[in-house]
Amino acid sequence: MTSLTSIQSSLNAGELSPDLLGRVDLEKYAHGCSTARNFFANYRGGMSSRAGLAYVGTCKQQYPVPPRDIPFQFSLNQGFVLEFGELYMRIKSDGAYVTEAAKAATINTSGVFSVTSHGYSIGDWVYDTGNTGFSGLTWIVASTPTTGTFTVTDLFGNAVTSAAASSGTVARIYTVVAPYAAVDLPYLKYTQSADVMTLTCVNQ
Repeated sequence: MTSLTSIQSSLNAGELSPDLLGRVDLEKYAHGCSTARNFFANYRGGMSSRAGLAYVGTCKQQYPVPPRDIPFQFSLNQGFVLEFGELYMRIKSDGAYVTEAAKAATINTSGVFSVTSHGYSIGDWVYDTGNTGFSGLTWIVASTPTTGTFTVTDLFGNAVTSAAASSGTVARIYTVVAPYAAVDLPYLKYTQSADVMTLTCVNQ
């Protein structure tokens, strides 16, 4: 059997819709691909691979319905991702979740945090910086024995009962109440005009 070698000099038409398969009469057909996963079409003819993703943090809502990420481009230099989950919204920016102002925190050997008038509630997520064994990780407030102390669990619900006494800071992940339930998330429609975003839920 004789093989046929075809030279494709350009890929700048990108990935073609299956509706266009066999449309050799179209000029773009000769410059497209049937599949181009994780590639950007280059106007000069070639294609370049898409940059990989980086771990930003664990979403508050996971199973059974994942949260919905919606992009918000405030300006050329400021871009955000809005994470909508079950009746909440969080904001991601510059490779991390947006947090409230950090507060000085100490932790004792029993794993109890001391933060003056912390104002945290059970279920709040806090990001730690500086405390030995806790720094750079997110924790969930498990109890608030007093207005100046609280205990935590890890993101899997494991209680922290011992730690190395140390000092650092904690900052609550900024979370606002949203009107959308988990079942609404796939039906959210959005549009943006300048710095105003309009959201509509079309879940019947």
